[in-house]
Amino acid sequence: VRLSGVPDGHSERAELHTQTMSFDTEAELAETDSPVELAFGRHVVQAHGMRADLKAGNLSLEAEVSGVFVP
Repeated sequence: VRLSGVPDGHSERAELHTQTMSFDTEAELAETDSPVELAFGRHVVQAHGMRADLKAGNLSLEAEVSGVFVP
């Protein structure tokens, strides 16, 4: 699964990659228990599991979170 877009208030494109993802279209929730990689600009974050509340605009990385933030 590959999701891509420019978040509100930002100029850099963000991309999220994972093997599986489920969507609840009524609740506007997306989640996975699979490893995920989130890249935005020159920054990259990896985690195991993710939950996104699309209505609220919140994304939570669940476990084993690590990343590189380049100045």
